[in-house]
Amino acid sequence: VPDAIIVNSHAGKSMHEDMNYRSRSWQIIPNGFDLNKLNIDPVARDGLCEEIGVNPSKILIGMVARFDPVKGHSNLMKAAEEILASNKNVHFVFAGKDVSLDNPHIQTFVTKDTASNCTFLGQRSDIARLNNAFDVAVSASLSEGFPNTIGEAMACGTPCVVTDVGDCAEIVSDTGIVVPANDHLK
Repeated sequence: VPDAIIVNSHAGKSMHEDMNYRSRSWQIIPNGFDLNKLNIDPVARDGLCEEIGVNPSKILIGMVARFDPVKGHSNLMKAAEEILASNKNVHFVFAGKDVSLDNPHIQTFVTKDTASNCTFLGQRSDIARLNNAFDVAVSASLSEGFPNTIGEAMACGTPCVVTDVGDCAEIVSDTGIVVPANDHLK
């Protein structure tokens, strides 16, 4: 019997308690971030805009997450369609494992109205550069514990919009915007 159970989020603690884990002592140790690697980089934006062929005057909304239905790519694409219907000065950037147009699931989310205003980068190792290029970082997840992607974006000084799942609202606190999960109209 362990003396303590360590989790990285309140959501993780609740999930494990629901699975009947019991402990005299729970220790919540949130994820940490290397601020020597994740910091503000004022030139990253121009480089990414040049790489993806987007005018730097466009608003870049980015999401870094592997492809998994729980990560909410389809919900963000629905929101993109709504936003682009009234504002063409926005460009959406998606990065993560299997987040490319080679993925047939991703292809189903892209419409003729969103295709020219969305870029799918696939898996990347330059996450700090991407976060520095974004005007807004999004976590559209349907379920989470403590998403590193939000902490990484915040370390780069990027404002975040997150769904109200797991510890997301607590992580962004009053520095970000929290919206209901699976509601693209918010």
